[in-house]
Amino acid sequence: MDNNTSIGWHKLVEGYPWFSGQGNYPLPAYSEYMPSPRLGKRAYGEVDFSLFIDNDPFGWTVSEIEEAYEIQPGLVNLANQIMSEMVELGLGKPAYRIAGHQRRNLNNNPYWPAELAERVGKLDHEQ
Repeated sequence: MDNNTSIGWHKLVEGYPWFSGQGNYPLPAYSEYMPSPRLGKRAYGEVDFSLFIDNDPFGWTVSEIEEAYEIQPGLVNLANQIMSEMVELGLGKPAYRIAGHQRRNLNNNPYWPAELAERVGKLDHEQ
């Protein structure tokens, strides 16, 4: 691949099969119950180009079943965690995952101006 296509998933599969030859196929210490982190490359066979879209170097195809059973539940989980922390932050409680250690993530943060920080927990109309 030329330098113009060495971005996104093209970079991911660049040099395939990089594992050819003795001692060139590392086996990381993953549990047998975890999926392999090698997206689009397999130890045997060719690059799985059905995963990728030629004109979109930063995307790959996702089946309907993967979206329904993996992506959507994951997004719901993320949204619930984020909203829970946002509510805690708005009530003036320690929202460590957002605020960070000693509230460092909020210092000089344009989305957490001093005017808002002064009124935290006192905005009764906020839900």
